[in-house]
Amino acid sequence: MTRRENSRNRRSPFREPNPLVLIVCGGEKAESVYFAALKKQQRNAAIRIKIREKGVDPVKLVHYAAKISDENGYDEVWCVVDVDSFDLTFA
Repeated sequence: MTRRENSRNRRSPFREPNPLVLIVCGGEKAESVYFAALKKQQRNAAIRIKIREKGVDPVKLVHYAAKISDENGYDEVWCVVDVDSFDLTFA
């Protein structure tokens, strides 16, 4: 089969890569269920979900997420924490 003469005039295919998103949940499995549904709905989404133990300190969760992000080069990192049981003071 020979190439068409006009094949050189076509532009090359281009698609923006999906951002790699890390979601770190500190709590029950319920949070991961919500984000798993989001991941399923977004067919090409590059979403990774990590669950830490229930009741983890929000500051420790953020440090954990930062460590994972630095090691794996995620484009976005989200931390999901139920802060009702923690006394957070912001300066």
